[in-house]
This record gives sequence, C-alpha cells and structure tokens, in this order.
Amino acid sequence: MRIGILGGSFNPAHSGHLNLCLQLKQKHNLQKVIWLVTPHNPLKDISIYKSFEERFNMALELTRHYRFIEVSDIENKLGYTESIKTILYLKKHFKRDKLFWLMGADSLIEFDKWRDFKRIFQ
Repeated sequence: MRIGILGGSFNPAHSGHLNLCLQLKQKHNLQKVIWLVTPHNPLKDISIYKSFEERFNMALELTRHYRFIEVSDIENKLGYTESIKTILYLKKHFKRDKLFWLMGADSLIEFDKWRDFKRIFQ
C-alpha cells in the first residue's frame, strides 16, 4: 500500500490540508493518508495552540467524508513531538507499505531546524 503521512499541528485543520491530500492522493496513487496531529510543534509558541483534543476533533470533522484519510493521535499517545521519531515508529508498523512524507510550504520554511531533517528524506 502507498501511504501518505501528513504531520502537523492542524491549528486549525483546514481546507488547505485537505486539498493537499486530495491532489497528492491522485498524483502519487496513494491508497491512504494519515494525518498526524502533533501535541505541539517545538518550533512554535504553544500558547497560540488550541488544545490537542480541539485540534484532533476539528481534523476528524473535516475529514469525515474522506475514507482514505485517517486522523491519528499516535504522537500524543507516545509523547512524540519530533517527526523523525514518529516516522521511525511508523516504518516499523507499516513494513510492507511504502510511506511518503507530505508537508505544506509553511513547514518547509523551517524544515532545516527539524531534528534529523535529512533522515526524513530517506
């Protein structure tokens, strides 16, 4: 299976997230896209965030008609805030699948500040 992974704070989840997934699903023949709602982004001020539960529920509501999108709280459950940790975790659990990291242009601006950002490309 070809699975896209879209990590983010989803503060709030919006049509841009959805449109990105719809376009990349078609362009790259993705069977599934997982939205990883992070507890918080270490590069952003946490005081501007809605609660995790609010952001997670907004993402669920926005995607409820799109069966190929799974909204995940795994980073919250595991206590992860660094994408590389989550990617390594997912690679262990989706061994037979091909994973694709998806991201918006807003995240790309500070991508070089992410922990082990070069490994994400692998």
